[in-house]
Amino acid sequence: MTTVAPYAPISALAPYRAGRTAEEVAQEHGLVEAVKLASNESPFGPLPSVAAALAAASGSVNRYPDVTAGRSARRSPSSTDAPIPRSSSAPAPRACSGSSPTPTSPPATRS
Repeated sequence: MTTVAPYAPISALAPYRAGRTAEEVAQEHGLVEAVKLASNESPFGPLPSVAAALAAASGSVNRYPDVTAGRSARRSPSSTDAPIPRSSSAPAPRACSGSSPTPTSPPATRS
């Protein structure tokens, strides 16, 4: 079996140390119970701007993004004439017509 050494900067990182448990925090502060949230969780609802962005995007979240980032790449000025690199497994960029960023099919109908 072959062992792969991690990338040197990764190896130099200090090992992860988990935070205190909910029980430890409850005991420290004299609480009957505490709830532990992950660092990306909040006991509050989303900010109004986030709720508005979710509502605005809700009509198109059933579509995958353009994995080639073709539309962004076409709008972005390049300092070189070098082609935009892409993985050999990525599909070739698709031609777009009209104002739609990517060709779309009509929604599937259920009978």
